[in-house]
Amino acid sequence: MGENLKKRSRTKERLKTALISLCGKKAYYDITIQEICRQAGLYRSTFYRYYDTKDDMLREIEQEYIDDVRALTPNLWRLHPDSTAEEMEQYRQELTADLQYHLERKALTRFLMSPAGDINFYNKVISSISSQMYRNYQHYGRPLEKKTEYVILYIAVGFISTIDRWLKKEDCSPEEITDLLISLMLKIF
Repeated sequence: MGENLKKRSRTKERLKTALISLCGKKAYYDITIQEICRQAGLYRSTFYRYYDTKDDMLREIEQEYIDDVRALTPNLWRLHPDSTAEEMEQYRQELTADLQYHLERKALTRFLMSPAGDINFYNKVISSISSQMYRNYQHYGRPLEKKTEYVILYIAVGFISTIDRWLKKEDCSPEEITDLLISLMLKIF
């Protein structure tokens, strides 16, 4: 039974990798299932064994990405100016791991954030970051002022845009971008 699960996982990964590879060459909506299968070296029937549509596969890729990033940064959004030195080190470690994840999956990240991918994904990521920040505001008993929503949105959009630009340029280390993002967030709070 374990071997079947491994084979299933490898096959799904081949399909996902094929889609991401093709998205580097053309827009997502122009890619056919046949092209995905050809790129993966699999039959169409194999695709349909795992997914009903390519949109189903894309949603799975997106959800895995969001889950992975959330798992890497469980405490990051608790960052506040009164954080202890130990907390700050934890936030730096989490954010550096998050940036390393993005760097190692540069093609995936750039595809998901680009207009070639799902146009709704960017909003899903903004919502994910924002909801984590709201929960942490409440966790610390910080007042949700009238303008808090705008501050959170500003941070979320800036965070994503900075990562996107950094992946395009790759002119700094993950640690340098971590320090930049943390210092900017602390200034905003």
